[in-house]
Order: sequence, then C-alpha cells, then structure tokens
Amino acid sequence: MNERSAALDACRGAAVLAVIVLHLGHFGVFPPLPGAWRNVPDMGMFGVDLFYVLSGFFITQAILRPATWDPRRFLMARVTRIYPAYLVALFLSVAAILYTRGIDAALVVKVMLHLLMLHNFMPGANSAINGVFWTLGVEFPYYVLMLAIAPFLRERQAFWFISLTMLAVSVLWRTGAFLWVGAEGRYFVATQLPGAIDAFAVGGIAAALHLRPDLHRLLAQWRWAVLGAGLAALALCLAYFYRHSGDYWRDPASAMLWRSGFAIASAVIVLACAKMHDSPALARTSLPWIGKISFSLYLFHMPAIELTKRYPVASGWPYDLAEALVIMFVASWLCWRFVEIRFHRPSAPVAAAPAAATAPAAAATPAG
Repeated sequence: MNERSAALDACRGAAVLAVIVLHLGHFGVFPPLPGAWRNVPDMGMFGVDLFYVLSGFFITQAILRPATWDPRRFLMARVTRIYPAYLVALFLSVAAILYTRGIDAALVVKVMLHLLMLHNFMPGANSAINGVFWTLGVEFPYYVLMLAIAPFLRERQAFWFISLTMLAVSVLWRTGAFLWVGAEGRYFVATQLPGAIDAFAVGGIAAALHLRPDLHRLLAQWRWAVLGAGLAALALCLAYFYRHSGDYWRDPASAMLWRSGFAIASAVIVLACAKMHDSPALARTSLPWIGKISFSLYLFHMPAIELTKRYPVASGWPYDLAEALVIMFVASWLCWRFVEIRFHRPSAPVAAAPAAATAPAAAATPAG
C-alpha cells in the first residue's frame, strides 16, 4: 500500500508555487511589487532547484530501498511518472503554436527533439514550445544516468564517492561556464545537467541518511531542529541572492557556488520533512494538495499565463491573475486525475518508516 508524506508533498507545493510566482511576475500578470519587495518574485527560480533536490531524494530511495535491484521496474516507473503528462502538455502546446503561427521545418525539428527528450542539446529549442520543458531535459538524462550507475550506488563506499564527485563536477562545470562562456549563453550552459547535478546529489545524500537505521531515531527525534537549521540556511542563501539578483550570473560566488549552498539547505529541509508526521494544520495550508498535482501544475502554468495574456476576460491585473490561476489549476487537476495517476501508481512508501524498514538494500547496503 502506498503512503505519502504530507510534508514532502508540501515541499513540492512550495517549489511549484515559487516557480509560478516567478512567471506571473515575469509576464506581468501582477504589477511590480513596491520597494524592497520588488525582487522577491525572482527568487522563484530556486523552486526548480528544490524540485531537483526532491527528485534526487526520491530517485535515490527508489535505488537504495529495494532488497534486489530491478532496472526495468525503475525505468518504467520513471517513464510513467513523467512521459504521459508531458506528452499531453506537449501536444496542447504544439496545437497552440500551430493555431497562432502555423507550421515550419524548425518547429518539426523542435517537436522531434522534445519527443526524444533531447531538446536541451540544441540552444533555442529547449524552451521554444513550453518555457518549462527545459527542466525535463535535465531531469530525464539524470534518470538515465542513475539507471546506469544504480548498481554502484547500492554499495555504501561507492555511493559516497559518486555523490561527492557529482558535487565537484557541478561546481567545476559552473566555474567553467562562468570563465569561458559569455554572459548571454552562461545561463543555458550552467543550468544543464552537469551544472545542476549537485542538487540531485545532495537530495540523494538526504535519502541515504533517511534510510540509515542507526540515524532513524536520532533524525526523527531532532527533526524540528534539523528543519530549523535548514530554514535558517535557506534564508541566508536567499538573502545573498536578493543582494545579487540583478547580476546573479555575473557574480562569481552566485554563478559558481551559491546554488550548491541553496541545494544543501533544501536537502536538510527535505530530510527533516521526511521524518515529519502528517498534521491537520499542514493540510489546511493546501500545500500537500498542491504538491500532489505539482507536476501537472508545473507543466500547465506557463500555457495558462500565455492564454490569459492573449485572451483576457477583463481589463486589470486582478482579473488576469484570477483567470490564470483558474486555468492552470483546473487544467492541472484534470491532467493529474485522468493522466498522471492513471499511468503512474508508485508502490514504494515515501513517508518515514520504522528503522528496520528503512535500511538501505546495500547497507548490509517526481519525481521524483
């Protein structure tokens, strides 16, 4: 029987809401915030990093938890988790492009690249159909990489060597992008899988710690202290970003190192949330429910914003905001209800489990 952690669903919900706020502000669905609040929506970019950390957590659990490793089952779970809803969003996005601009050879090439999850290999194609699809061009290669190295990750010593290597590769990749790529192409290069793999890696480290029997009781007992430490570190990272929001990709510390700090702080929060018990107070925030539909919400919020800007129901930003939110939540719930859960029914528990049940398979060892 599948169990879900409401706290981890809430993390998903917070991540997708952060990205939505970023894009609502970027596309002018609501006016610029006054004074010191002006740059706050830009921090929504880190919602993607939180998603990566969560993916690393869940994917690593899926590798370490089973007593025996079944690569076919792992691959099928990953494909059914992402591909059906992605195909629906891709089809509708392409239909909208055909309606407004028609077809040409470039569009055909971009669609083929998206179908094969290769769109990040061609600059200009990664966000050409739906602005958020570029992150799936990072996620899916990560799944393939984890499928290839899963047998090694299930060995404890190899796990730590690989995880630390991922962290080093990410920092070196972003350093290279900063030093040798011009400012106009730096974002594209730095955010590809090698530059983002530190977020996945620290999520995986959090999963390994979560599964260790000798740490289970300690982490469960100190979960609120761990959560507080993670939130404090996250606040420091966001404060630094706030100071450099105008020159993030031109500031050496931001471009090369600071994303790793944010990922580590996020992983500490995810580790704490994995030990949390469900509570009515958390449910009342609606974050766990938003987290359940977060993947569809992530896929459909950009088309909803663009549709609102093209066909507003009334004049004024409050109407635009209301229209965009209604479209994205209705479309997302429908996709979640009739596509996501129809094709993907995870069986491994996600919530905190007794110590005996959380030992890594190799300890003896949505996405995500």
